[in-house]
Amino acid sequence: MANYNPIKSLSFLTQREAIDAARAMNLGPLKEEKIGTSVFELNENGELVRDSSADIYFSSKTEYAFYDYTIEKHEISYVLKVYKTNKHGMISAAIDGDLESFLKNFDDRDKMIQFSLSTAIENDNWQIVEYLVDNYEFKDKPICHAIRYDKLEIVKQLLSKGASLPNDWLAYCMYNNSFNVAKELLEVQKAHLKYPIDEIKTNWYLREARKGSDIANYVDNVLKY
Repeated sequence: MANYNPIKSLSFLTQREAIDAARAMNLGPLKEEKIGTSVFELNENGELVRDSSADIYFSSKTEYAFYDYTIEKHEISYVLKVYKTNKHGMISAAIDGDLESFLKNFDDRDKMIQFSLSTAIENDNWQIVEYLVDNYEFKDKPICHAIRYDKLEIVKQLLSKGASLPNDWLAYCMYNNSFNVAKELLEVQKAHLKYPIDEIKTNWYLREARKGSDIANYVDNVLKY
């Protein structure tokens, strides 16, 4: 729920120092979030450059803006990144699911359209999502956002409208612990049967599988049969 470039990026020796620094900015009370803005990159072998599974997230708001905080865990430091999004009637409507207000306050800048899409998906507002995907080109971003936020109904709606899954859809489910979406795609949609197994078990998939998480064990059991 943020713009792509942080307004601040600060390094600390401990996670507590980073949290205290975020709180000291006085941009409203911090609220812990399960999902936030993490930048992950894959190298030429399809492996994550940095594992962001240990990152933590917060949000806050003031009268004029929303703020998102990501505290990244690096090898010997913690990096606090702060993202700001100015309040806008279009974004408020995407949060509330009010299509009439959304259209009244519509801002056709690409940044606002992209942000309103992710916001509407995060808040489970299909009416807004449907308007956007029917009128703008996003490639695979809508379904990626829906997987990330584990929004089962939105994934189902997007698939019914002809959306395609990204190549690493299963690894992405595992990475984001999107259990509801994973179960739908594996048990109901049988999406894994539409791909050769070596296309599913990418380097990213194998990395997630090695973590031995509940979702990784679940996926492994399904793929055995």
